[in-house]
Amino acid sequence: GADPSRRGRLLRNSREAKEALCASGILQTVTPGPVFSLLPDLRSSKRIHRRLLSHGIFPPWIRYPGGPQEGYFRFAISSEHTPAQLENLIRALAP
Repeated sequence: GADPSRRGRLLRNSREAKEALCASGILQTVTPGPVFSLLPDLRSSKRIHRRLLSHGIFPPWIRYPGGPQEGYFRFAISSEHTPAQLENLIRALAP
């Protein structure tokens, strides 16, 4: 069967990462679920992309019909992300 501790880790990782991103001014609100998006302007998106790559994070840039025309970054927090990995993401996104 499924390991019940994974759900707890997922919820904790998601909450802690989103709270830290909100405290940094990166996110406006903590939303439920492990996914969050950033919709930067084009100039900021290039800077954010370079920072993420320099931290070893390969950011997904999403563009789909009916979505924001410019596109956006989409991140999914996992139960298997370590605290160090989440801290690295927060540092990479910090202004």
